[in-house]
Amino acid sequence: MLELYHDWRSFLFDQVRLCLAEKGLPGGAVNRSHEARTPNAGILALDPNGVVPTLVHDGVADPWSTPHQRISRRVFPDIPLMPKDPVDRARARFWVKI
Repeated sequence: MLELYHDWRSFLFDQVRLCLAEKGLPGGAVNRSHEARTPNAGILALDPNGVVPTLVHDGVADPWSTPHQRISRRVFPDIPLMPKDPVDRARARFWVKI
């Protein structure tokens, strides 16, 4: 099960949602943006830095990697988000930057 703790105003939240959709993964979104700004927040139990978006997979958050890294390389590597060919990868990185 995937839960995505986020702030609706975050551009990164949209990027993570797009990654989930591209891989066909269901990701239940939980808006906890207000908690990230309060000292006794529930989000701090998931990520000590209080950073959103935070992706939780089967009850475990990885606060030391971006949700993109967790989705693409570590937990769900079967559906790659980047091409294998180095030239195509460079082109993809170019478009991601734009």
